[in-house]
Amino acid sequence: MDKRSIIKKFKAIKLLILDIDGVLTDGGVYFDDSGQTMRRFHVHDGLGIKSLMSSGVNCAIITAHTSKSVENRAAQLGISELYQGVKDKATVLNEIINKINITTESVAYVGDDLNDLPTLKQVGFPITVANSVPEVKQAALYVTKKDGGCGAVREVCDLILQSIKGKQKAVGVIPARYDSTRFPGKPLALINNHPLVYHVYKKAIEAGLDKVVIATDDQRILNACQELECKVVLTSGDHRSGTDR
Repeated sequence: MDKRSIIKKFKAIKLLILDIDGVLTDGGVYFDDSGQTMRRFHVHDGLGIKSLMSSGVNCAIITAHTSKSVENRAAQLGISELYQGVKDKATVLNEIINKINITTESVAYVGDDLNDLPTLKQVGFPITVANSVPEVKQAALYVTKKDGGCGAVREVCDLILQSIKGKQKAVGVIPARYDSTRFPGKPLALINNHPLVYHVYKKAIEAGLDKVVIATDDQRILNACQELECKVVLTSGDHRSGTDR
């Protein structure tokens, strides 16, 4: 599947279902002194899930095992759709999609092992992690760059969010007025043989903005900026403030 088709798949997701062992955790199972099982979760995955749900995408967890640590983690993240001790994940999947009234085409499932294959084949967007078994990778439409429990879920969440919102750009506009009461011609005042407005422009670009433009009401400033190859536009002289310009 080409990149454009993959982006469309991410954009169509309304429900992200996650396995636990090997996906939301690194697959390791730890025991405390009382014999209770514990699991290691990655904080970045949690932040990604929260961001995804705040954007309106549902998240659910389906796991074959039962663990208090998983219950606690789901509660921390605000995931109400938690299903533990599940032997037939496909049936639970149908229950969830009927509950929130969506189709399987808008569902992504992230699994990593052979017992996940039936569910991966059932959803519209099967996803697996970098360290999953070969059979699962063959069934998946997308394989994360990161391993399970090591930021793989965050990677998926970020890709969904990017496909929904698109890449947001930061644009800086520098108002440059010649007729200042306190310092007339200030934007053209020379500092190290370059006008002040040029130094401001370069600093704004160095700050990492996607686009920077100088907005001026004066032809002299416009000419100076053009000579220095700065992006500049001529605005009305009737603006009352730099913000209006």
